[in-house]
Amino acid sequence: MTNFSMPDAAVVISTYNGAAWLAAQLDSILSQSYRLNIVVRDDGSSDRTLNTIQNYQQNYPQQIRLLKEQQQRLGPMRSYSYLLEQCDAPYLFLADQDDVWHPSKAVLLLAQMHQLEQQWGQNMPLLVFSDARVIDEQGRVMAASYWQHIGIWPGKTSLSLAYLLQLNFIPGCTMLINRALAKLALPVPATAMMHDWWLLLVAAAFGQIGVVEQPLIDYRQHGANTVGITDRVKIHSRSDWQLFRRRRRQLLEESAVQAAAFLTRYRQQLSAAQNSMLYHYSRLPSYAYPRRLYTLLRYRLLKERWIKSLRHLLLI
Repeated sequence: MTNFSMPDAAVVISTYNGAAWLAAQLDSILSQSYRLNIVVRDDGSSDRTLNTIQNYQQNYPQQIRLLKEQQQRLGPMRSYSYLLEQCDAPYLFLADQDDVWHPSKAVLLLAQMHQLEQQWGQNMPLLVFSDARVIDEQGRVMAASYWQHIGIWPGKTSLSLAYLLQLNFIPGCTMLINRALAKLALPVPATAMMHDWWLLLVAAAFGQIGVVEQPLIDYRQHGANTVGITDRVKIHSRSDWQLFRRRRRQLLEESAVQAAAFLTRYRQQLSAAQNSMLYHYSRLPSYAYPRRLYTLLRYRLLKERWIKSLRHLLLI
């Protein structure tokens, strides 16, 4: 791998049985107007994914690096954490194996990143992200805007630590982070819900988040997605309602565990108000309803719209 060069931006991709889509994704990254290195780790694929990576590596030896040191199956969160730890580029893009980048993605996200650095400095943990176009398995457009599809738009409320403790609506495949954020956030702890959610929490607590308000990738949805997206909740029966309540409870419990891990790692760096909020949110599943309601109101653990906040307060 002596021919592998080191530009100032790299893309990390963890693959698993993605042979059907990986070539299109790699082509879209290699076609960017901004030259990028690609660092790939395969997580134990049983199809031809590894062959695809090796073929591209032979054709692009100066741009593609395949990590082989960690052979066992890690799962997506640990695999991406490991990939990010192995990269020392100043700027790091996260990419999924099955999406397609639009031609201007790298240039526009890097421009937003440099704008934030001019304002806040290179030592500030920074994360920028974009909207996405949602496509199906065959590449047909399902939604022109991912944000519109899920009914959440980035703003002061939805990018706050209080909001992001409860929900991550930003896919990692739309993100670019800087070295300062990677240094502070890694390694991702085992009790985090996902690597991209963890990076977002660190950026919200200690850094700055920037937005490019246009779709810069085709975000593919199919049966093999590890983590995909869902439509807005549609409740037509009592069983739908019960399923909705169970999922909300599961999300609360898992995000509370993540909050506890965040508090454990960063207790000394957090403000007193942040420490208090994280402590009580981590204990929220164990509180009786009156105390849960009080906690949500006290720390403004609310949604971006009043009607969603009302439902949240009633169902927590």
